[in-house]
Amino acid sequence: MKNILILCCTLFIISCVQQNKNNTNIETIRVDKVFSENLSINLSDIVDTAKYIPLETREEFLIGTVSKVHISKDRIYILDSWQSKSLFVFNKSGKFLNKVGKLGKGPGEYLQPIDFEVDEINRKIYVLDLVSEKLFEYSFEGEFVKNVNVKEKAFFVKKVDKDYYAFYSLFSTGEKEQYFLNIKDFNNNSIKRYFKHDDKVYDNMMPGMCFYEYNNNIFYLPSKGEVIYKIKNLEPIPTYQLFFGNLQLPQITKDNKQEIESKKKEYCVPRRFGITSSVLWFNYHYNMKNYYAFYNKKLKMVLTGIINNNINGLPCWIRWSTSTCLITVVNANEFVDPESDLTEKFVTNNKNAFNGLDMKSNPVLCLYQLKK
Repeated sequence: MKNILILCCTLFIISCVQQNKNNTNIETIRVDKVFSENLSINLSDIVDTAKYIPLETREEFLIGTVSKVHISKDRIYILDSWQSKSLFVFNKSGKFLNKVGKLGKGPGEYLQPIDFEVDEINRKIYVLDLVSEKLFEYSFEGEFVKNVNVKEKAFFVKKVDKDYYAFYSLFSTGEKEQYFLNIKDFNNNSIKRYFKHDDKVYDNMMPGMCFYEYNNNIFYLPSKGEVIYKIKNLEPIPTYQLFFGNLQLPQITKDNKQEIESKKKEYCVPRRFGITSSVLWFNYHYNMKNYYAFYNKKLKMVLTGIINNNINGLPCWIRWSTSTCLITVVNANEFVDPESDLTEKFVTNNKNAFNGLDMKSNPVLCLYQLKK
């Protein structure tokens, strides 16, 4: 309560939620009420502690760029879509367990894994291949089971029901009309399609992450990120309105497309989001800068700005979360660079945790425990 009062007094938090008049189930998050281009957020205002998990390094499982992180009850899944083009599995301490599938053109082999889905209940792992337009099914041990030709130039996949999958697609092969959200069964039968787009006005603002699961509910963020939807009974239901006022990206048409694209940096454009037990968070770009917003679900208040990591001084690009933690990935050189002030702080004082870490090591996961 004390922290909340302090934040209120400094104008960092203001009550920013109003019910949509046309649909009382939609919460409008008024970012415009608190936004300022030079506003910053101290990470300590929302986070209690930080935990570090160095990922084991060997020649056969070197990680280049981390595309996605998923943390389950006893495993950590790391996807590298662009360099090693592999899905790696580690235990909760960062020790390597196995790879899921492998790169190639043979049975069960993918060309560019762009996303994955973990089915904890049935102990299955699904990998989406951008190039071959296939969805691969593997066992928890990483062994190939089967695949289906989804015929979608899709960047994201999410299981939305027992037998159905949602794809975020830029192009559906063989379809005259194109939609961003495509729901299919595992036999590639198209069940539902939403958010039609026209190539002539397509704005090319693909979200950094468009599906999120929390408390057995699936949420979806479209390309321009104006509304977060809950997928219920295979239909997207508007749930949260992200409102930026005059900085909201206008509707793109054939007539205004060129003008809007030339001024794109002047609008607030959400890129990714997550939902935890205490907050809904999302990041957005404005004027070539990276901002975050944290909406307290209980207090109906929002805190927004550029993050100042006063917890540990590390780079803090939040890209994923669990129900209680925010997740970032930090390159090993941030910890062991001899010219960095952070080296002594982390490595020298935590030799057991960072034993063997060097400039070529795999990245380190940073888990920031959210305040309750």
